[in-house]
Amino acid sequence: MVKARNIRGSNEYSSVNIEGAIALTRPAFMYPVTEGPLTVKESIHLLWETITLPHHIGGAPILKYVIDWDQGGYTWVELITLPASPISPNEHIVTGLVNNKTH
Repeated sequence: MVKARNIRGSNEYSSVNIEGAIALTRPAFMYPVTEGPLTVKESIHLLWETITLPHHIGGAPILKYVIDWDQGGYTWVELITLPASPISPNEHIVTGLVNNKTH
């Protein structure tokens, strides 16, 4: 129970919380990203499932997905930020790739 207090006094206590509390955390799970059918020599089609289970999302809805890529030597660069979609699968096509080069 909680009550507020200021220089003029206090209010009544709040009602007892019988439902419990939900602690929000960062997402604990991410489905693997897979290569989609629209992949060609100069681009890759990325697919991933929407995270929806409460114990996977940390108690709050996913707002966005950030796609990073390794430019070689574990130098990760943010490629794009996409709004989360309730529809699975989420997808993005990365274009401008060079054949036989690490991306």
